[in-house]
Amino acid sequence: MLEDNDYYRACGEYKRYKFEEGITDTAGYLISTASMYALGHYNEISLSILDKVFSYESSERQLRDEALVRSYIAFSEGSFSEAIFEYEDFAVEEENLLSSLMLIRSLVLKDGEFPFDFLPDSIKKSISLYNRIDIKNPLLAYSLSAVPGLGEIYAGDYIAALRDGLITGAVTALGIMALLKNKDDFSFDKIEFTSSYLKTRDYVLAYVIYTSLIVRFQNGSKVNAEAAAEKHNNEIYAKYLTPLHSYIDSIYRDRIIQIIK
Repeated sequence: MLEDNDYYRACGEYKRYKFEEGITDTAGYLISTASMYALGHYNEISLSILDKVFSYESSERQLRDEALVRSYIAFSEGSFSEAIFEYEDFAVEEENLLSSLMLIRSLVLKDGEFPFDFLPDSIKKSISLYNRIDIKNPLLAYSLSAVPGLGEIYAGDYIAALRDGLITGAVTALGIMALLKNKDDFSFDKIEFTSSYLKTRDYVLAYVIYTSLIVRFQNGSKVNAEAAAEKHNNEIYAKYLTPLHSYIDSIYRDRIIQIIK
């Protein structure tokens, strides 16, 4: 079942086998069970089982195995920094797993260069191509959309940029017209900085247009720009970092299966 990647059923058979042997509550049993759930991506179940290990007196090997499983769960959820944190105290020098984790984190964050000579040539080629591509900053895209459409242009979503720019511009024009309109009739007055002019402005209509339309479309442009930047980045990650991700996943799986066996 392990070879067929049927981890849930494999865990059930393992529990049954250990139950028949009278083993149901040792640290090793819990770690092996949690390992199978982790391989099947039943992460919440796996973590709840690992939490019980703290009540047992574990050996150095069991502590290392538990750290590996926790690290794999973090990795499978995309939390590369947490994956490193969970495992780095148990890693040996120049270990490919830890080096690969540090590499993929640095590539995603674009926070510096990390060597990757230890990887297979096909993966090195993908990483070299990835390093030539600019990754979008979702926070910057969000901030630029203070001017609706600008953040979406940065994120590469030009259709949405045109749409939000035109809509917000038109609604802003309506808000300005509401301030120019005399509240007592439908005439539009020239701007004057006099008390009589200011007293006749339709502030209620202008406020309603601003709060219900302008702010709404502006915030929508910000959210859309941030989402567009994240979508762009995810597409780049999938295209160029999938080989590295699969390579790391295979290392984890091989080691976790050794824990089970």
